[in-house]
Amino acid sequence: MMIRRCAVLVVCVLLLCTGCAGGRTYYAGVDALAAPDYRLREGDTFCLLPYGDGLRADDLRYQEVAEALRPVFARQGMRVVERWQDATCLAFVDFGVGGMRTVQRSTSSPVWGTRMVGGRAVNTVVGVTTDTRTYDIFTRYLRIYAHLRGGGPSSPGMQVWQTAVESCGVSDDFRSVLPALVLALEGRLGGRTQGREYLAVTFPEKGEAVTEAREDVPEAGE
Repeated sequence: MMIRRCAVLVVCVLLLCTGCAGGRTYYAGVDALAAPDYRLREGDTFCLLPYGDGLRADDLRYQEVAEALRPVFARQGMRVVERWQDATCLAFVDFGVGGMRTVQRSTSSPVWGTRMVGGRAVNTVVGVTTDTRTYDIFTRYLRIYAHLRGGGPSSPGMQVWQTAVESCGVSDDFRSVLPALVLALEGRLGGRTQGREYLAVTFPEKGEAVTEAREDVPEAGE
């Protein structure tokens, strides 16, 4: 499928799942870009469609992602319709696990021992031990390209906004990170960010997930 892109938006997310008291926390960074004159109009409707020729609309993986995205569209007043003929905009959804890279991480720990100081035995650091481990890091991504309907899925009109989320971590399980990626998009579809925005998305054992702004994100992990 050939889709015109009025600008290239790269939204990089470093997504790390860490243990926290009573839940899980993911760290993410989000960018959003829209055409200069784009405004959501009353009556605008969106049809979610798979991006590219290699993915069918009835693919169960795509259906799961689309189902997770529908409430995010709805909460921003972007009504989703099933037929592209009934939509004013087509939102193409691309997702999956991309390339892998191998990294090394080293951690240092003190070695404690006893030294004689002034005739007395004193506990002190006598050395340092270094532990080096190798990890395979995967890129997990979710990208949305919104176009005016134009001639339909094979020849859409002008692109009006795009948002892409990428996560880097040791897990190649896209489905496990999907809930955090979707929550990171809340309120940002069709909008514009001033560079990358960082968020912490926390899933407590009880209650609803919470997002909060951060100045940066930790090193990519799970």
